[in-house]
Amino acid sequence: MISRIGKVLLALAQGMGLTFKKLLGPKYTMQYPEERWHVAPTFRGMPVLLPNPETGTAKCTACGICARNCPVDAIAIESETGEDRKKKLTGYSVDMARCIVCGLCAESCPFNGLTMANEYELAGYTREQLVYTLPELLAIGSQYTFNNQKDVPQSVFTAYFAEGGFCYLQPTADEKFVPRVPLLPGSSRVTKEVSQR
Repeated sequence: MISRIGKVLLALAQGMGLTFKKLLGPKYTMQYPEERWHVAPTFRGMPVLLPNPETGTAKCTACGICARNCPVDAIAIESETGEDRKKKLTGYSVDMARCIVCGLCAESCPFNGLTMANEYELAGYTREQLVYTLPELLAIGSQYTFNNQKDVPQSVFTAYFAEGGFCYLQPTADEKFVPRVPLLPGSSRVTKEVSQR
């Protein structure tokens, strides 16, 4: 009986010791919105239209495959047939209140006109604010290329894959990243990181 009480008290002391150690150590709270998450390169946010780099118009040909593959009917396409008997895209909308971010639309697009963006701040006060139209989707999509390759500093990927979790970076005035955790052995460039483990 006394040995069981001793084991319980020892476990309690170890737990409280860890609590006090973390209490006095550095804090890992992200100061949102000053600090923002840099998500993994394969993160699926909202679907966006990719513009044609030569013309600036959408690569979408209004074939409707993405809308047919959407399991929740979050995509609506409006098109008209021109004089040359080709479909022309006149309207495209994605209802993010319905979208389940599965990525089937981007995978099924035969013209690489869609990609899943890294946008994760998709809150709104009304349902109408969650419906993204053609100009909005093109504006967001202009920051991306096919397969979600947005320009992100290489050290973000290094920190992500080295630690196995999401990381965020806190920029300063003179340096792009705040020193905290070394990225590579012998490297002086470091980042403040939060892991999902």
